[in-house]
Amino acid sequence: MGNFRENTYVLMMGYRQELAKALEKYKVKYSIVTNKPLKKRPKHVDQIILSEFNEEVVSEIAELKIKPTHVIAGVEAAVYPASRIRKHFMARLSEDTLVRRCSNKAEMKYYLWQKQIPMTSFVLSKPNLSSDEIIENLSLPVVVKKILGSGGRDLVLCKNKDALEKHLGKDLIYESFIDAAEGSVESFVNKGQILFTNVTEYYVKGHCNVVPAGYSQEEIEKILELNQMVLKKLRVSWGLTHMEFYRHKKGLLFGEIAIRPPGGYIMKL
Repeated sequence: MGNFRENTYVLMMGYRQELAKALEKYKVKYSIVTNKPLKKRPKHVDQIILSEFNEEVVSEIAELKIKPTHVIAGVEAAVYPASRIRKHFMARLSEDTLVRRCSNKAEMKYYLWQKQIPMTSFVLSKPNLSSDEIIENLSLPVVVKKILGSGGRDLVLCKNKDALEKHLGKDLIYESFIDAAEGSVESFVNKGQILFTNVTEYYVKGHCNVVPAGYSQEEIEKILELNQMVLKKLRVSWGLTHMEFYRHKKGLLFGEIAIRPPGGYIMKL
């Protein structure tokens, strides 16, 4: 462990307080790239670079004084830029195709759908896509999401054709609405092996998570089986993963996956 600490230098893309605490606890040296000023400077951070997570971020890190051996994305917006910076520094790499599939929900769902992963039915936006075509494929109601990162944002529930007509456009994904509770499973993967998992129950979504989930052992095993299947199909060889799922009455359904720490910022009850 001593050699690991001495030879390791971490670049944290997107500030995450608990990650900073862990690095400091194990005396791992690190710097931070953040897209917004930090309210409080971490005690032992070497350097903080303020930069947007876009194409220019690679040139911004020219200011970095020490070459990182590891680049960790602390927030979702930094996942793809972090992969670019790993390549720049020849730090630990992931395949470009894997990073894209776990950073774009449209590409992710289409790829895993082809691999027979169970999920809600969906239609991707395209030129001249009509509301009739969407309804024919999905029925009503339809969930409309903007394609941003691994998750969907600005969700809209369209209960009729008139509402759907107002939400036709590009960079959108249309999904069948399902009435099902959600949850997530976090994994730590190294050399293609899942070394640790944690299942989280979204007890009241956006307000209360239960960790570890209070599911039956049988359901936990099915969740871990789905998680393992998704990671295998994507060929995830290392890193932290966060997969969300639906607990549908007809069986578990895949929601989305990201190669990053879980992102639930939920206030204390």
